[in-house]
Amino acid sequence: MEAETEVARQSYRTDCNATRFHLTGLCPEEVAILEAATQHPAFKAQISIEAEDFRNLTEQSNIDLATAIFFQRVNRQSMSDAYIRRIDTIVRRTQIEGLPDYSDRNVLLAMVPGMFYTLNTSIGGDGRQIRESAEKLGMQSHLILMEPDGSLDENAQYLCDWLQKTTAEKIILASISKGGSDIKRAIQLCADSSGMRKVRAWLNIGGIMRGSHLINEIDEHWSTRWRAKTFFWKYGFDYDALLSVRVYPGSPLLLPMRIPAHMRVINVIAVPLQMHVTNRARESHALLSRHGPNDGLALLTYAYLPGAINFAWWGNDHYFAGQNNREEYLFAGLIEIMEQMHTLH
Repeated sequence: MEAETEVARQSYRTDCNATRFHLTGLCPEEVAILEAATQHPAFKAQISIEAEDFRNLTEQSNIDLATAIFFQRVNRQSMSDAYIRRIDTIVRRTQIEGLPDYSDRNVLLAMVPGMFYTLNTSIGGDGRQIRESAEKLGMQSHLILMEPDGSLDENAQYLCDWLQKTTAEKIILASISKGGSDIKRAIQLCADSSGMRKVRAWLNIGGIMRGSHLINEIDEHWSTRWRAKTFFWKYGFDYDALLSVRVYPGSPLLLPMRIPAHMRVINVIAVPLQMHVTNRARESHALLSRHGPNDGLALLTYAYLPGAINFAWWGNDHYFAGQNNREEYLFAGLIEIMEQMHTLH
């Protein structure tokens, strides 16, 4: 609630009413930095979406400008731009016509939750809002009961087994935070299985695609490691499971993932300026800024997923508390997936 209260205070500003770059309600300083990003030599040269390039860019300029360049670089890709235009069209249409009903389509939205989701229901770790949005569209929904402290391999294998056993034939996977890591690893393990072939689309929101440097920072310093281990001991969680999502040589998350031809992937990346970062993420965002643009838990370049439709969602940190129209865009994202489902193999 602390983060949401902070965001609500920002909404009282009367000068945040500009519309640019498919965004509304922008403050003057946001417009200025987004425009500066499009004029920067790194953007014009189509800088690669790699951690080292954006780390250097941050050192040469500042974290906010590097973040704005990342946003412009991602959302101006052809697939991303086309996706954003479809979303804008759906939002306008549903405002006039209301929500469609897909109850006759027999589609199941299966939610892969974030780490510690049993403790973090108040901030959406269990994907409740996504599931409820799907149900309002006439879809079925199910929360896959992963271990809240399960390691990457444990949860990935659990998901492979669940997909194999479920009777649902048309599945949309949705994930939050580490849930995205679990799905990526599951695809690496069982992409060609009959269970995975049931998955028509994957909506990944704030997923940790290549690991989190924040976990490295926590484990490499005795004081933060002690605090983390105390937390894990208090709730009976396995500390080693957390380490499975850190950045380390040989990590499965650093290996490329081949997206199956039958699966359409929408990868939503939280992109905050410093002014957008809520109290919950402020300390970690500042800590990770020396590595480059980040959402308060992972580097933005590490959240990017090659081969997917990547959508950079402006004004949010990892906890997505910064948008008053969040539900509207969740509906639009689910509707877009349903409308595009016929394009899948």
